[in-house]
Amino acid sequence: MANTFADISFINFDAFTNTPVCRLIDVKGKQWDNANDVLDMAPTYADTVITLAENTAINGVPLQIPLLVPSGKYHLMFYDNAAPDNTTAYSRWYMIDWASDAREITCIRDMGSMA
Repeated sequence: MANTFADISFINFDAFTNTPVCRLIDVKGKQWDNANDVLDMAPTYADTVITLAENTAINGVPLQIPLLVPSGKYHLMFYDNAAPDNTTAYSRWYMIDWASDAREITCIRDMGSMA
């Protein structure tokens, strides 16, 4: 399936050494399976990765959430690694409220980093 993304929902201004990626996990533990456009309790880990690109004009990493992600509360995990696995530490963790109908993050809370 081809993903369709919302407009830029958030910009991360952390410094990344590698290609940044993120993952979305809902508060009940389901992970966004980006390859299959569904929330899943046990997806293939590599399928949960949303690849991002640094924008040098704004000196940050814009995030566009796939439009099929249902509204709800999510853990938004950023990784400084193009291919994280289940042993890769996240570089930044946010709690977000995603409103799919409005295509926007309505609340965000910085939960910190592993560093």
